[in-house]
Amino acid sequence: MKIGILYKDFNLLQNWELRIINELINNSSYSISLIITESRNVSRKERIFQFLKAKNKFTKIIFLLQSLVEKKVYPHKISVNKEIIEGHLIQIDAINLYADRNEFGDIFSENGSEKIKTYDLDLIIKLGSDFIQGEILNSTKHGIWGLYHADSNVIREGPVGFWEILQNQPVIGVTLYKLTEEPEVGAVIDKGFYNRHWSFIQSRNIVWENSVNLLFKNINYLNTYNYITYKQTEACPKQTNSVPDLKWFLKYLLFFYRRSLKKIVKGLLIKFGLRPEGWAILSSKGNILTSDLSGCELIKPNKNHFWADPFTFKYKNENHLFFKNYSYKTQKGKITTGVLENNKISMVKDVLVRDYHLSYPFIVQENDDIFMIPEAGQNMRLEIYKSTEFPLKWELYSTGFEGVSLVDTTVYTDSNNDVWLFTNKGTPPLNDFGSELYIYKIDSLKLNKIIPHKKNPVIIDCRYGRNAGPIYKDGDKIIRPSQNIINETYGYGINLSIIKKLTIDEYEEELITTIKPDFKKGLIATHHLCQTEEGFVIDGSYKYL
Repeated sequence: MKIGILYKDFNLLQNWELRIINELINNSSYSISLIITESRNVSRKERIFQFLKAKNKFTKIIFLLQSLVEKKVYPHKISVNKEIIEGHLIQIDAINLYADRNEFGDIFSENGSEKIKTYDLDLIIKLGSDFIQGEILNSTKHGIWGLYHADSNVIREGPVGFWEILQNQPVIGVTLYKLTEEPEVGAVIDKGFYNRHWSFIQSRNIVWENSVNLLFKNINYLNTYNYITYKQTEACPKQTNSVPDLKWFLKYLLFFYRRSLKKIVKGLLIKFGLRPEGWAILSSKGNILTSDLSGCELIKPNKNHFWADPFTFKYKNENHLFFKNYSYKTQKGKITTGVLENNKISMVKDVLVRDYHLSYPFIVQENDDIFMIPEAGQNMRLEIYKSTEFPLKWELYSTGFEGVSLVDTTVYTDSNNDVWLFTNKGTPPLNDFGSELYIYKIDSLKLNKIIPHKKNPVIIDCRYGRNAGPIYKDGDKIIRPSQNIINETYGYGINLSIIKKLTIDEYEEELITTIKPDFKKGLIATHHLCQTEEGFVIDGSYKYL
């Protein structure tokens, strides 16, 4: 694909924008054929004059100071080599276009649009937040694409991430769109959804960086299938201001510093041996979809630890429970097992301990062998272990995805005996594992052949993306548990969704229900389920254990 890049000033590009250019440079499927710059830079004198004329000057000053504080706490550094990128760009044809300005955005001349047409571009990617109008919108085969860092149906204008916090939105959206002559966001291509932070600066960092994968998911789709579908933006029900007034900003300051203090207190409590928001395992007979969850039996962890991510495996008529055993002292997890009987655990022993964090011990049987796929994201690869003496002894069997951090990997074999690997992958620099679901078709657990799904990541949504336990059958339904990560809370609830389509070209699931942490007193989150024919185990985070 021949792609053009449109921006105002290279030196003002943010890290996420540089990552977009870097990926286009290094991906052989794409060619940056044209750089388009806009000569409408406003002088410092003009910016000062605009500031003096503006309303809410006092609020703007406070807003700037608070932004500096949050940037210090949550620094956002350049993660790619800016000099190398600039060295590549100077070798590419570039044109500079002048744009007039009206209340809705920049209007480019017809002459400039004709220049662009001579390059026969497939697509232009616009970096920056300004809207564009004029004939330039029709200068390429597939138009101009841009990223709007909010859900266009919910938030219009304002600092990225700010109004979602004040309006108590459960997530922050990002909208990928094709620019049209409409003054607002044009034709929607796709949306991604991410868990917000209590800092609007960190929330902004999260959606900025994650939006890169949303863009490339759809560019890759366009490149593969040579078409893309568009949806018109629905009316935004509540308008927001580009700069909050003093009342709203004081409300935000109260929220931010109260939430920050709570975080500090939590850290001190852990340091002195208490367990605020510690995880434990809950066990019950029956089907989770029809059971009264208030009857689940609590399996309490040892002191100074929490237990989570439970998996059960029946071996020689005994139900073995495998789980993450996290130590507050070492701040690492290890894999521990025990025998589960009558909702109680006995014979508790550690089975896998490394100098890096381990969790999510997915257990699967292949022929006569039993395997474990623990989360080993800190070791930057996928690790598969084979049991040599079940359940206590395991040896490394195979590895894959070297140099990539993966979490909560789940393997599922369908009715055609095709083996699918579901996983959550983190992308530097922030490594948010909660939003994106990736699927790969594999030959076996030897991982000799790995084929990525054509629509990876198949889900970009923190409400449904992250795995929450093994995929299982319920009658003729195939159910995938996933985490419902919202309201600043990691693993707030568990979704149960039916897999409707699973091929290398398509993936579709349909939500059945979401299990919220309201079925036990003191429960504040639940994020993992292992359902078997006999019963189920889940985990729960309690305010105090």
